Amino acid sequence: MVGIGFDKSDMVLSLVKNGQLIAVMAQNPDVMGYEGVKAAEKAMKGEDLGEEYIDTGVSIITKDNVEQYR
Repeated sequence: MVGIGFDKSDMVLSLVKNGQLIAVMAQNPDVMGYEGVKAAEKAMKGEDLGEEYIDTGVSIITKDNVEQYR
């Protein structure tokens, strides 16, 4: 069975490390927060927010790089 997960909790990272999941897709909450605050500041000033959405990226975590996310 092949599995790909979402999130980077300790339990999910253990599944990747042990080979029970091939990979997980993890959000970048620090970038999400930073961009959210920037947008809120612009909105409070009445400025144009620009794009309809902001891509804050995703990290793909595999057995090869799982330790850097622990």
